[in-house]
Amino acid sequence: MTVIVAEYLGVRTDTGVPITPIQVTSRPRIPCPFRNAHCDKAARGNKPVCSVWNADTRELWIVCSHRLCATSPKDQPLNEHQKIILHSVAQTIFTAEIARQDVLVKRETTIPVTEDSSYSADYVMWRRNPNVSTLAAPDRPVILEMQGGGETTATGELTRHIDQWEKLSSPNVEILTQPVKKTAPLVTNAWRRQQDGHWHYSHLWKTRPKPLGLNAPLTPWH
Repeated sequence: MTVIVAEYLGVRTDTGVPITPIQVTSRPRIPCPFRNAHCDKAARGNKPVCSVWNADTRELWIVCSHRLCATSPKDQPLNEHQKIILHSVAQTIFTAEIARQDVLVKRETTIPVTEDSSYSADYVMWRRNPNVSTLAAPDRPVILEMQGGGETTATGELTRHIDQWEKLSSPNVEILTQPVKKTAPLVTNAWRRQQDGHWHYSHLWKTRPKPLGLNAPLTPWH
């Protein structure tokens, strides 16, 4: 496969917006546009690439674990990007007319699977003032697993491409978006994470067929 950089530190490369290279050798703590925290990649000294395109199909692949809808840092409020994503999910699950103030979420919630085991769900979502007398959807809490972001093969090729772009006297988007050969998303890993998330969800509702934690503290985010 051949890929093209689709987003660099949250800036799309197909909009004509100028993109300034970030020097990551000093491991800077640069704000991430997708959560209320810094960019983990830049802080680790890696290139801040959020997503890439398949150069042949233009299929978009997220390559950062925080790009879709991060749960961390748990002690910080959700930012606008996270609110948009979660509201979109609520509109799909509950009703298209649901307002933001009627959606409640809790992050990184411990969910019992059996008497002896549990796992941490990315999000649990409720509708405000639900009819809790019935288990019928949409009034029961919903578990959300955000399986966005994955590894790539031959990441070194992509890193070298961005290194060369950064060192130009006049780095521009046209050069940044030149195709990079050999680099590709690890599709198998992405599918495996989705399958793992589905197992937890289906197993949970088979073992605990009742509303979960409605007396727990919730985080309204409107």
